[in-house]
Amino acid sequence: MSDIRGDGMIDGDVNKVGTRGPLRSRRAAIGAVVAASAGIAGTMLASSSPAGAATPEDDTPLLLGVVNQATSSTGLQNTDGPCFNVNSTSGSDVFTATDDSGQNVTAVSGYATSGTGVFGSSTSNSGVLGLSTSGVGVVGQSNSSYGVEGSTGQPDTSQTGGAGVIGIDYSEPGSTGVSGSSRNGVGVNGTSYASAGVVGQTSGDLASGVSASDNSQGGGYGLSAYTNSGIAIFGNASTPEATGLQIFGPSQFSTAATATIPKGKESVTVDVSFVVPGDFVLATMQEYVSGYFVAAAVAGKGTVTVYLNQVTHVARPVAFFVISPFVELKERPLHG
Repeated sequence: MSDIRGDGMIDGDVNKVGTRGPLRSRRAAIGAVVAASAGIAGTMLASSSPAGAATPEDDTPLLLGVVNQATSSTGLQNTDGPCFNVNSTSGSDVFTATDDSGQNVTAVSGYATSGTGVFGSSTSNSGVLGLSTSGVGVVGQSNSSYGVEGSTGQPDTSQTGGAGVIGIDYSEPGSTGVSGSSRNGVGVNGTSYASAGVVGQTSGDLASGVSASDNSQGGGYGLSAYTNSGIAIFGNASTPEATGLQIFGPSQFSTAATATIPKGKESVTVDVSFVVPGDFVLATMQEYVSGYFVAAAVAGKGTVTVYLNQVTHVARPVAFFVISPFVELKERPLHG
């Protein structure tokens, strides 16, 4: 009989499938023992194989407990039920496939016309596990849909679950848990119908829960946020020592602008989008003139009017900044 070596190969008898010669008598003896003890007999390769893997010379059956060698592929076909079923009660791997050619080939390949090419499931551990010493552990690729999809729980049920996709980095000094890149589209996209689309958290001092940067040559947005009816960016300082919003460098606001009060007038009205009555308007003159100052600045529906304390005899430039009063949403934003 044969023994399994530490490297996963088998020492002992070798059955050369499709080879006639001295091994035939030993093969026949082993086949008789297997058939008598287990009630299993049959030829898996025959000249009439629909897979075309066998020839009239390749009539050697696959034998248990030995290494079966062949110079052509072996095919199995079943029109009713699983084609290949392997079960182990030894506590070791049920099925292993190894490529020792040194070439960039696939040890295990699965293909399905309309179903799942490779499926793995487990009741308490990983359904599918991919490991690599220097390459990618698991690769998913699609020409028209998702390369990799992860889900948790069951649709339309109250069943709870964990993360659909999780990435963990244990390396030192540290790398990336999840990385997404795109040549022309979105690198990472997060969508939720009831909670936060993307959540970032950190426990490191002076680190960022979410970090965004723009490295384009023409200039873009390090962080972009959009909303139809809510708040595009929300900053929450939970303690008096914290800061809700901090900006380092120049800042721009669409509700900030300059205007000129014409000669012979004491006020000027400017169209400003998104301004409504009740907004706060801060205004100041852009030059010092003794006896002149801004008396009032009033927000209207899409307008801002700046008043001086008297009629000016020359054109006077003024600047204004509109701030909307704080209106708290019914609930704080959900963040995981």
